[in-house]
Amino acid sequence: MKYIMHKVAQIFRLVVLAVEEMIRIILNIIFFYPIGIFRSFIEDKADHGDMEAEYCISSMYYHGIGVMKNKSLALLYCRKAAEHGHERAQYDLGITYANGDGVDKDIDKAIYWFRKSAEQKFFPAQDVLRNFYPDIDKIKQEDIKATSQLRKAAEHGDIEAELKLGYLYYYGRDGIRQDKSEGLRWYTRAAKHGNIEAQLKLGHIYYRGDGYEIKQDYSKATEWYRKAAEQGSAVAQSNLGFIHKNGYGVEKDVIEAFSWYHKAAKQGNAEAQYILGDMYYYGYGVQQDKAEAIEWYSKAAKQWHEEAQRRLQEITRDKSDTLKILRQVAQEGNIEIQNILRQLGFTW
Repeated sequence: MKYIMHKVAQIFRLVVLAVEEMIRIILNIIFFYPIGIFRSFIEDKADHGDMEAEYCISSMYYHGIGVMKNKSLALLYCRKAAEHGHERAQYDLGITYANGDGVDKDIDKAIYWFRKSAEQKFFPAQDVLRNFYPDIDKIKQEDIKATSQLRKAAEHGDIEAELKLGYLYYYGRDGIRQDKSEGLRWYTRAAKHGNIEAQLKLGHIYYRGDGYEIKQDYSKATEWYRKAAEQGSAVAQSNLGFIHKNGYGVEKDVIEAFSWYHKAAKQGNAEAQYILGDMYYYGYGVQQDKAEAIEWYSKAAKQWHEEAQRRLQEITRDKSDTLKILRQVAQEGNIEIQNILRQLGFTW
């Protein structure tokens, strides 16, 4: 009898799995085309910080609806939505860390996200916390005390405290209710005191804008990127290159763009190295030099920059004088180009 029941249970489990797979396939058939049509719209909203759009994309990737299942991308968008205050995303992130689903199991992080969700009256998170952490009220009081001490330090000119308060208010962390305007105020104080991280953050915020609260402002973005770039931030330098290359909030100036990209590329910024390769290859903002272009493409490719790797492959398929250039670069000791030529059966 036990054997029969065991077999029945096995069959039932297989039937359930088959039904689940059929449902997934049917949902894909029903939703694939509309998702294909609206996916770019959803992704655009997500890129501008819309937490509902971020959570929607996370769900699509997690369940494989209209797209291939991808837990890494699902987690990425779920985290973005959670950081922007989506209570269900915060709860899901708590579950992810509690179960170690695609991440290292981390009960502290699980409790953190359950608390964020529970603070927004999300009942499942509140219910989990009763079992996970019954001393939650005590923890809240400790957070309030820590925030009070942090504010005192910031008001006395502690730059790190200013930066930390900017982060806590902007994203609503550690028991602080999200207030982007207050977060922006503290970020600005830290930036004015010369903190590169705050300057770069302000550049990002103003470049993209953030919903209805903070309008896109290319002039302010350029101002803060420049301050960070002048202190050596490769990311800010690369972003300034992009701004000047495309004329966003400034007069289009490819020579200025080349200058900033070059500074960022020399510091190892892969995106800047790739763009610099393009500029040399096509003679955009600089005298055309295909050998120099290949040098920069190869530097970016070594850092797994997909577009740079693709460009190198395209160049190696060209049987014209480009092959001579590749051989010249290989002879000068470029190991990346030597490997590519070797794989294609060429000598140098």
